[in-house]
Amino acid sequence: MEWLEGTDIDLKDNGVILQLETQDPYFAMGIRNSFGLAIDPVTGNLWATENGDDDFDEINLIYKKFNSGWIVIMGPATESELAELPGYKDYVYSDPKFSWENSVAPTGLEFAKFQEIRNYDDSIFVGDCNNGNIYKFELNQNRDGFEF
Repeated sequence: MEWLEGTDIDLKDNGVILQLETQDPYFAMGIRNSFGLAIDPVTGNLWATENGDDDFDEINLIYKKFNSGWIVIMGPATESELAELPGYKDYVYSDPKFSWENSVAPTGLEFAKFQEIRNYDDSIFVGDCNNGNIYKFELNQNRDGFEF
């Protein structure tokens, strides 16, 4: 894969989608029911869709020591939810980069690379199971959030 050239990422053919080797017991925690995973080909950041219980499906930027907040928090956190979130050493909660209040069941997540059309190079596409939609999200300049 072109975008891996010059990086220290080592993909292993062992049936694991993405193997992260770390001294910590978990790379991230508090993630519920993720159907879509994608690595930004420019930054190497890991992104994931997350299906909520009955509401607040999410798109998250997953970083080392990330805490998505499950089971206490779904969607953007309120002050009372943050106060109830169990503290796990060094794991930091962050609000989703996007959330749907009504469930859409987001599935696949993909960074598109169209040779003919450059308009989509800074976009993430997400499909949903409930409605059959494909959503296009424009990345911000730092590629760590969205422009709306």
